[in-house]
Amino acid sequence: MKGSDSMAELKDCPFCGGRASRGIGAIDECENPRYFLVQAHCERCGAEIRHRYHIPCWVKNPEREAKRYISSLWNRRAERS
Repeated sequence: MKGSDSMAELKDCPFCGGRASRGIGAIDECENPRYFLVQAHCERCGAEIRHRYHIPCWVKNPEREAKRYISSLWNRRAERS
């Protein structure tokens, strides 16, 4: 998986407050990948999420959209009452 970029800031880990990073890798399907395997994880405690991101046909920059998507999943937090 490729290293993370600074396109969308990741929040700190919701469990330990550690630094988070993001990775992405193409799932090869006949040299025309339709999916990316994306993940975000904590560098301190190892908490992670992984997702197989389907690339919609209208997306012009699928790698950027996949990174944006995994960032939105990682950064989502439950509201406290």
